[in-house]
Amino acid sequence: MTGPEPWWSPDERALLLTSVGGGAHERPLTPAAVGELMAREAARGVKHEAMARTLHLDSTAMIGRFIRVASLPQEIAASVGWGKSTKSINLTQAQELARLSSPSQQRELARLALDYRMSGTEVRGAVQICLRRGVDVGTGVEETIRLRPVIERRYVQIGSVTSDSTQSAIGRLSIEARSVLLRQALLSVGVKTLDASLSERGYVLVMDQDAGATANADHLEAEINRALDAWLGEA
Repeated sequence: MTGPEPWWSPDERALLLTSVGGGAHERPLTPAAVGELMAREAARGVKHEAMARTLHLDSTAMIGRFIRVASLPQEIAASVGWGKSTKSINLTQAQELARLSSPSQQRELARLALDYRMSGTEVRGAVQICLRRGVDVGTGVEETIRLRPVIERRYVQIGSVTSDSTQSAIGRLSIEARSVLLRQALLSVGVKTLDASLSERGYVLVMDQDAGATANADHLEAEINRALDAWLGEA
């Protein structure tokens, strides 16, 4: 018995095919959104092989990778992007984060990976140190980056979009419109960043040492959410 086939709507299937297909200029779904659609079908008993076949994937490996991304804490999953970027976690790094059992450890490693611009190999090394020796994430990262000839550090904050209505409004915006909205919100609260990105469920801010050292993450998250709500209300 082969089991059920994926029950994605025509629109969902089209979005998935465009997002997981190679060479797409702008993928309409984030890796987390792809993973959520796949996890939904897996919960129905749909096998990874059936999903891979429907999406014309050569193997089932990517199905598992996307589902693991969706299992990460919401604000981390929202910060996972396609390819390499200074302001997002990539798929390779996200797989390593998912090996840690504690959400607090996953959050800390995600922040430090962006702070230190860690490669996927470095994130894997830090996770291995934590799991094999039972040390905290900070120690695992410190020992990993100590192997570098020069240590680079920036300050990164990963925050959540807390309102369901705001999440829905952002989800309807293009990537360019999201960037404009976040710039407006950051200007409103007086935050200077080196780089920043906004997704439906969260944001990532990359700051220099001076700005990062003085920013209070919880206070800033509340301020940014109020600013996003205000700008969306005026749109």
